[in-house]
Amino acid sequence: MASPITFGNNHFKTQGEAIEKIKKRISLYKVGETLNQEDELFFTELFKLHSEYEEKVSSDISFIAVDESFGKKNLKIHCINGDISKISWRHCLKPISPKSVILGAFRRVVDDIVYNFKTTNLEKTPHCPKLHIPLDISNSRVTYIKPTFEELVLDFLDKKNLDILSINLIDPNAKDKDQRGIIKDENLSRDWLEYHLNNANLELWSTEANQKRSK
Repeated sequence: MASPITFGNNHFKTQGEAIEKIKKRISLYKVGETLNQEDELFFTELFKLHSEYEEKVSSDISFIAVDESFGKKNLKIHCINGDISKISWRHCLKPISPKSVILGAFRRVVDDIVYNFKTTNLEKTPHCPKLHIPLDISNSRVTYIKPTFEELVLDFLDKKNLDILSINLIDPNAKDKDQRGIIKDENLSRDWLEYHLNNANLELWSTEANQKRSK
């Protein structure tokens, strides 16, 4: 059965349909040209499906330009902090493992907490504790010090005698810009939120330090 592709306000019935539309958009540009506002928004939403999105997009996007490799057009992300990353739009359309999908749903539950931690700690932690560079809202990332995020989720589920692949998710509204799954059991979500508050060990690092840790 064909799987639909959804990101932002864009919906495609099949992966093939998405590929055709994406290739058509890119074909309208010459190598070196910058995407217009509409196409930039389209691809910005698409890139959020990339499994390494946080590593590829190190700060807010300044602009997206068309590049070329081996005779084929591709895209480069230019971030406000000066970082430039090549990113494969085709990779964004690849199926994600069930485990990654469920971890994404658990991240969704605590997004507000993580963001609030970031904003309130920028003043307390003006420099990266690893690379000692000045931090701001665009070049900083909240990092899970032991346990890692995945370890935290698995520890929580172990205490609940649950297997991660047994967690049921529901799809978000089609108009929701965040297309990560939603944990169906609201009580489980509330318990996870409390567990995260009591057990997560967070620090504010630079994006560069976070990337090096991931590698």
